[in-house]
Amino acid sequence: MSLLPDCRLRENSHSKASGYVTAPLPELLLFDLGGVLIDVSTATLRELGGRDKSDAELWEIWLTCPVVEEYESGKLGDDEFAAGVLKTFGSAMPAEEFLRSFAAWPIGF
Repeated sequence: MSLLPDCRLRENSHSKASGYVTAPLPELLLFDLGGVLIDVSTATLRELGGRDKSDAELWEIWLTCPVVEEYESGKLGDDEFAAGVLKTFGSAMPAEEFLRSFAAWPIGF
C-alpha cells in the first residue's frame, strides 16, 4: 500500500484501441521553484543520518541522489525510492516511516 498519491498513467478503453496510454487532464499543475510557494522541512533529512551535516550539505546529497531523480521522473515506485534514499543516507529508518515523513515534507501549503 502506497502512502503517496498514485500518479501513474492508467489504460482506458480509448488507450487500448489506439495503443496509447491516456490519463485525465489534471485540474492544477503547480511548480515550486525551490521554496518559492511551498516550504519544505529538512527535519527528515537530518533524521536520515545527517545530524553532523549542514542543511546545505543535506540538500546537496538529496538533489544529486540518482534515486531521487529517478523517482521524480516516475521511473521508480515508492518502495525502490525509499530503499535507495535510505541506502544513500546510510539510514536504518524503516522505509514506511520514511515514506510517511516524506509525504509530510511540504509545510505551509
